[in-house]
Amino acid sequence: MDQEKSNDESVESAAVDTEPHAYPEGGLRAWTTVAGSWLQLFASYGSTSSFAVFEDFYAREYLKTTPLSTIGWIGSVQTFLIFSMGLAVAKPFDRGYFYHLLIFGSFLYIFSLFMLSLAQPQHFYQVFLTHGIGCGLGLGITLLPSASIVGHYFSERRPLAMGIAATGSSVGGLVIPILANSLLHGPLGFATSVRIIAAMLGIIGASGICLMRPHFRRTKAGQSVKVSTYTRDKEFLLSIFAAFFMCLATFYPTFYIQLDAVKHNVPTNVAFKLIAILNACAIPGRILPNLLAHRIGVMNVQMLSAISCAVIVFGLNGISYNGSATVIALTALYGFFSGSVFALLVPLLTLNGEVYDLGARTGIGYLFVGLGSLCSSPISGALLGPQYEWWKANVFSAVRPRLRRLTPRY
Repeated sequence: MDQEKSNDESVESAAVDTEPHAYPEGGLRAWTTVAGSWLQLFASYGSTSSFAVFEDFYAREYLKTTPLSTIGWIGSVQTFLIFSMGLAVAKPFDRGYFYHLLIFGSFLYIFSLFMLSLAQPQHFYQVFLTHGIGCGLGLGITLLPSASIVGHYFSERRPLAMGIAATGSSVGGLVIPILANSLLHGPLGFATSVRIIAAMLGIIGASGICLMRPHFRRTKAGQSVKVSTYTRDKEFLLSIFAAFFMCLATFYPTFYIQLDAVKHNVPTNVAFKLIAILNACAIPGRILPNLLAHRIGVMNVQMLSAISCAVIVFGLNGISYNGSATVIALTALYGFFSGSVFALLVPLLTLNGEVYDLGARTGIGYLFVGLGSLCSSPISGALLGPQYEWWKANVFSAVRPRLRRLTPRY
């Protein structure tokens, strides 16, 4: 009797496993989850997009005795951990530990920001441990679940839905730099300024967690995924290597554009708003190209955006900083196309994935994105040197291996 019951359960489980996952492609719960993802990305990756404000503040004031290439390790290690943690987070996410990851990661991130407020001037290790490692680990635990959860509800419209959610990081990158510059260079001081930012981001992030809901079947969520199977997926392998080279170069202007403008005597009222301009223009950059990707393919739009970023960075070598209009225009254009590059990363990595391995595919891809970001800022800082030779870093950022077209269906 027990054996027959066991056989019936096995047959029922096998039947459920063979059923394709039903993507709602819309509905209240789906779009509420997109809204929650938007808020979480605003609070998490939006602050990372604003690191140039802290890079400038550290280089010129708080850590001015520390070499620029060393300060660059704060942002690069943070960004590396944000993405590379995806590999460790992917399996728990695919098995249904969505809320556990978000709550723990968000707590660690906000706690690290409050600890950053206690860091003393000219003590690099204190800033590195809190802003680089602590914040990086916390954000790394939350990024993959926040970005990938949208894929549970959408398949055909996934690039658009993920692009909309990704605009949260751009809006965060618009608001947070203005707020951070105002606070850091105001009368409140570093400690109080960081605490205000931490409290605000904690409230926004918690609101996002409350809105998001997973949508997958229990049997698929518990299904184990072998990483070795991806070594036979040539399209996926090419995608992750493309992601590495894109992020090796694309983070440079995001981290250094404000410092570049200040050192070239651009008025501070303009220089302090460049990161906000960059991230504001990334908002349409995360939506409009994603609409186009549905028609001509994700990889084709990704290639166009990456080449456009390279051309713009080359253009920085030939401009005059006597006026602000050209700097603002190039920053705006770079924001638009770099926004497209980042918004299309997850759709690119999960293009051939099923709902039960979205986390695994994204996690593996994020590891290579993290490696690219880890190398980017220190190399750029070393190329700049104490004399700030900007043309070297510009050329390094612009000259990268050309992305190849994968397949016609991309």
